[in-house]
Amino acid sequence: MDSELLQRGFVPQPLTPAQYSALDTDGFIILEEVIAPDWLAELRHAFDAIFAREGDEAGTEVAQMEGVRRLADLVNKGTVFDAVYLQPTLLTAVFHVLQRPFKLHSLNGHDPLPGNGLQILHADWGQPTAPDGPYHVVNSMWMLDDFTAANGSLR
Repeated sequence: MDSELLQRGFVPQPLTPAQYSALDTDGFIILEEVIAPDWLAELRHAFDAIFAREGDEAGTEVAQMEGVRRLADLVNKGTVFDAVYLQPTLLTAVFHVLQRPFKLHSLNGHDPLPGNGLQILHADWGQPTAPDGPYHVVNSMWMLDDFTAANGSLR
């Protein structure tokens, strides 16, 4: 683990052997029930309030997509979002993948409206990466609504 994180008081949350294996072979893990019900309600409320307040300017700091409610720079738009990028299991997983110190690049919101929001498969790193690394980017998705084939969130 990065000594800088440890010096700042970070306490790693060890992953299970199955989680480490999944990161190494599948490239992802799913952390279920990380968001407590009260925090989930606060996150949903904050997203909706920021979107309403920013109106037509919502998310213009990042690429816009038709049919998607976008927000950007959430790290600076409410303390309710702090626990997202400070989640110990997530940080442990990110360090495992990157194998070096890292920094937060962005915390954005992406809420596709029904029947919209399809994205082409794309990479968030502009350079080719060998299958065995080194890796440069780790994304985390925090689902504030159910994420199922039945509700149209998957294609």
